[in-house]
Amino acid sequence: MNDNQTFIKTGDWIRGKLKSGEMIYGYIEGIEASNGVVKVKVVHCDNPHIAGRTIGVLSKWVEKTAMSKAISKEQLQQIIDLALLTNDKEWFLELTNQLKADSPAVMEKDKKAKESDKNSYFFK
Repeated sequence: MNDNQTFIKTGDWIRGKLKSGEMIYGYIEGIEASNGVVKVKVVHCDNPHIAGRTIGVLSKWVEKTAMSKAISKEQLQQIIDLALLTNDKEWFLELTNQLKADSPAVMEKDKKAKESDKNSYFFK
């Protein structure tokens, strides 16, 4: 096990590079410690065909990203989009309630956004 694996755990957000050189950003869905591979749900990638998929990546090619507690309204909406993509209704409801409440975690600078944007997300 390399040093990076001791710090990365399931659920952590990471960024990294694939063998082909493409940059990825996503979160850890699982860890295969025996072969040094982490399963990454790719949220963003230089290759649009990889975004949205779960792929195996050597743990030495990824690094944990720092998560800020203060997020903008736009970032919160992107996380809501992720909850929709993963079909996680409970997480979606939690996030949309946070958005509606305009909680302290959402930065003051976003207060100017239109009210109609708050209700633009629906489950199929």
